[in-house]
Amino acid sequence: MHELSVAQSILDSALRHAEERGFQRILSVHLKIGRLSGIEVESLRFCFEVLSAETMARSADLTVDLLPIRGKCRQCGREFNLEEVDFVCPGCHNRDIEVVSGTEMLMDKMEVE
Repeated sequence: MHELSVAQSILDSALRHAEERGFQRILSVHLKIGRLSGIEVESLRFCFEVLSAETMARSADLTVDLLPIRGKCRQCGREFNLEEVDFVCPGCHNRDIEVVSGTEMLMDKMEVE
């Protein structure tokens, strides 16, 4: 379950930023996660909740925006959203596709007091 280590990293980063700026409480953490990131969102939320229980982030909402998988055809150069794992260019039907986004995970913002 790598979600535990990911949740710990998110919490550590959020706490560090909040403490550096003198905040007392973290109300929410907003993430953007690509659909190909390999992150199971509900497991991540559970792990974050457990890890944050005794911190200034206790009861903080963990909000996740899932980002689409974007591909670029290496033959015609067209960029497009990919559905599931059938990577085919909708323009020229080529299967030589470069994934240009959808694997990322980033902390977008936090709400604090």
